[in-house]
Amino acid sequence: MRDPVIVSMMLLTLAITVAIGLHSYWEARTQREYFAYGQKLGWFVLGLATFASIMSGFGFVGGPGLVYSMGSTSLWMTFAGGLGIPLAFLLVGRKLQAYASPDVFTIPDAVHKRFDSQAARFAVAVGILLGVLAYLGAQMLAAAVILESVFQISYVWAFAIALFVITIYPLVGGIVAGLRTEVFQGSIMLIASITIFGFALSSGGGMSEITAAIASDEPAAVGPWGSAPAMLALSWFFVFTVGIIGMPHSTSRFLMVSDPRQIRSGVLLAAAAYMIGSLLWMTVGFAVRAHVASGDLPPLDVADQAAPTFLAAYTPRWLAGIAFAGVISAILSTASIFLNVASATLTRDIPLSLNRPLAHPLFWARTWTAIVSLVAGGVALVSGEFIALLGAIGFGLHAAALVPTLVLGLRWPRSNATGVVASVAVSIAGSVYFFLAQQLGLAASLGWWVPQHGFASVALVMLLSFVTFVIASLLGQSRVKLSN
Repeated sequence: MRDPVIVSMMLLTLAITVAIGLHSYWEARTQREYFAYGQKLGWFVLGLATFASIMSGFGFVGGPGLVYSMGSTSLWMTFAGGLGIPLAFLLVGRKLQAYASPDVFTIPDAVHKRFDSQAARFAVAVGILLGVLAYLGAQMLAAAVILESVFQISYVWAFAIALFVITIYPLVGGIVAGLRTEVFQGSIMLIASITIFGFALSSGGGMSEITAAIASDEPAAVGPWGSAPAMLALSWFFVFTVGIIGMPHSTSRFLMVSDPRQIRSGVLLAAAAYMIGSLLWMTVGFAVRAHVASGDLPPLDVADQAAPTFLAAYTPRWLAGIAFAGVISAILSTASIFLNVASATLTRDIPLSLNRPLAHPLFWARTWTAIVSLVAGGVALVSGEFIALLGAIGFGLHAAALVPTLVLGLRWPRSNATGVVASVAVSIAGSVYFFLAQQLGLAASLGWWVPQHGFASVALVMLLSFVTFVIASLLGQSRVKLSN
């Protein structure tokens, strides 16, 4: 049965999101505005929007599920992400912003300016596009599941609503719509995080009681490494501190800032907000695990049911309404920004790398937004859960393809386009290989090699990409000077 409070809050969230997006049409009339916010981004929008897009629906739903299933292990992922945001600023923020100009407002633009190579621009653009496509289907599926649950409608109708909302406002208003709706969505997410954190603690009698209940059932779950191997926790820490630098939907914002002095405040706000969001990730997962250990709840059939189960059993309806609004906001914020990144790649980056700039770029920007959304949505709808597996390689592909170029390429004078192209190629090949080996089971059925002792394959691909970048750069020729 539909809950009128939750339905009303969900409808209000969707309506405000679409309204903000449509209103942004008047400020997205050029490529620079549509793709880069006119390069006038301030610290507050930078900080809150970055938090909203990075936390995403995975943090609000998948995060508690990971804590429920493996305990402390996943905390090496989420709290590492909070450290990764300021690390991105320290390692690449100012360097990348130094390349910003009216004709440089995407990461492939900056790579081309740094290396004077269309091949490097093309390689980075392809890496970005493939990673984006991997994310979009999973986000659309997640949105459809939430809408189906809240509105009690058929899955097809829920998916159609999700597809429409995810597409319409970034199509009309570009990054202007995306960032402004992310401020609204991020605010909801923060309110939900803080409030649910308090309810989660009180439901279990405080953190000490919660951990004691879990320890009585499985002591390792609340130990420093959690239930999984220590190597998995350490490799996740590496991936989510360093790898977050390669997320194009957040790192590209350094090119959009009007004043470099705004970056520091924006980064601090984003990191603080992300750490608050991580509290929800941690406490909800632990609270549900403790209630199951104590016999108050039956064991979950699926770990991702942790957050919905907690909301249904231990929170009032008004809080559940805020929480579901926060979940859909997290999903929309990430999906819309990825659509804008994909549109920029297809409208600007790839055509320019082929020396074939498009006439009427805004027309094509909106056209590509619609096409990418429909293609990702169609594949997701037809393939069902299969497309959700692609989300596992989205983060890893972006991290491995972009981090060496951004960290080493912007600082190391010996780096060159050969290193960029080679590292991106290794990233794509490695990501596809481990997707086939692990997610589709070819390691088990055909004996394909995979890392041992729990070491995350994403971390291995990142390391291989770094090594490839260095070796290929040393073998290539460097003729381009670094920007100050």
